[in-house]
Amino acid sequence: MSRVLSMSVLRGAALIMFAVIAAAAATSAQLDPAAQRVEDGYAQLETVAMRVSAIEARRDMLEDLETEVSSTEQFNAWRAALRARDDVEYAALVERSRLPARLEEYPGAGGVAAAILDATGDPDLKVILLTGLERLAERGRFPRPYYESLARRHVASESDLDRETREIAESEELEVPGEIADIYLVYAPIAQEMGARRGQDQLIRWLLVDTMANEVDDESRARFLEGVNPIVGRIDDANTRYVIEVFEELGFDQIFEHVPSIAELGIAIIHHGNNLPARRSFLTIIEPLALRGEFDQQRYAVFYDRLAETEGRPQRYGTQDMCVDGERVPYTLEEPAGEVDIRRSEVGLGSIDDYFELIRGQYGGC
Repeated sequence: MSRVLSMSVLRGAALIMFAVIAAAAATSAQLDPAAQRVEDGYAQLETVAMRVSAIEARRDMLEDLETEVSSTEQFNAWRAALRARDDVEYAALVERSRLPARLEEYPGAGGVAAAILDATGDPDLKVILLTGLERLAERGRFPRPYYESLARRHVASESDLDRETREIAESEELEVPGEIADIYLVYAPIAQEMGARRGQDQLIRWLLVDTMANEVDDESRARFLEGVNPIVGRIDDANTRYVIEVFEELGFDQIFEHVPSIAELGIAIIHHGNNLPARRSFLTIIEPLALRGEFDQQRYAVFYDRLAETEGRPQRYGTQDMCVDGERVPYTLEEPAGEVDIRRSEVGLGSIDDYFELIRGQYGGC
């Protein structure tokens, strides 16, 4: 098994990102003002969003690898030390990016703060982030129910890492446990790169959704979308190409066998892309896995529905919304809501009414 991706894939990834940056620079002067704000917010926060998501992907990978070790005590000690290092990095990222101040400028970046909040064990950092999100919620720029949920989970929390673990993390070179070293060395760079790209994917959408809901009226919506859609498209196209190259070089089946979280992360990126043949092809791969309970069934349901919506077909699981009179409602359903709820229960989803209550609370109006 190759320990790294081929140089052609790495060079291709670099050229793709260069093309994205160059194209963005060429068009930025022509953008609608609201679209320009989305692009500016993305440029300011891309690095922190990518790194936070990369760390999350590596952590998910370690969950996959836990079953491969015989000494869970050693593995857990190593993982805890990595988490301590992550906490140091989270604090540095927040400081370098001036994230609390950026939230005031670009409220859509609240998703980045929420992601760090859920990941860090640093109680002081939690207070800083909760304070920033509370201000956004008070302004109506971050969903109040979502903020309250975060606050209940994290307010007055204590560090979940003991002093000894932090000292180990700060003073020693952390050696990967031998039983997983080969797999880790192959897949950790891929997990983090895919995670970083997922961070791009999420950040641009958080900014877009917030800006469109709060700063764009009906008359200017078409011009806003005309400006922002190419930005989103460039990011999605570059990331989709990268994922397809990885899947083709290492094999989706092999990746899914060793580190399913990476395979599922790649599918999440393809899901947002515009490559319809790839989306159709991967649906045929993941559908039988999901229906057997081997692939994340909820991710499959969202993947299926979005492809159906793109192709102009009714959705099966009720995961996609459309805007009607300023309110998010289900996109056209394949069956009556009661039947859809049965299908949803089969893939671990709650009722469609509960789901849309959550969606409206988390994303607000449209």
